[in-house]
Amino acid sequence: REAVRACVEAAIKRYPDQQRTKWVVSHPAMAVLNVSQAFWTMDVESALKDDQLVEYSATLQSQLMDLIMLIRAGPSKAQRTTIGALVVLDVHAKDVIFSMADAGIRDVGAFEWISQLRYYWEDDDTKRKNLWVRCVQTSFPYGCEYLGNSFRLVITP
Repeated sequence: REAVRACVEAAIKRYPDQQRTKWVVSHPAMAVLNVSQAFWTMDVESALKDDQLVEYSATLQSQLMDLIMLIRAGPSKAQRTTIGALVVLDVHAKDVIFSMADAGIRDVGAFEWISQLRYYWEDDDTKRKNLWVRCVQTSFPYGCEYLGNSFRLVITP
């Protein structure tokens, strides 16, 4: 668990400073998928607070196109699996944002937002940063269990 947690922490530290397509192929799949969700959560909440949800949807579309170009560049089999899983997450993220924008959602407390699976990098009870997963009123720490690298067909909370 400590090794997985260290990978997640390293990916979180590098995400803001590294081009996303390079970041995706520089970290283990589990870290990429979970950390991308944490930054999506942070970006959505910022967009909601700044009333920029429609503008943020353009960023999501651009990120998705970048991943498609990355797949076309001929990554390794493991990288292709990671990218494919991330594409599924990104399509879902984009659909959620379009739906929320169409509904005029502007509040981070709106049910349409809190009902999504959201990831946060926050202190745990030992004052150590950990990845937390939330949905509606439920909050639990990410267990850092190794799940392997597999393709996803759908997103279900």
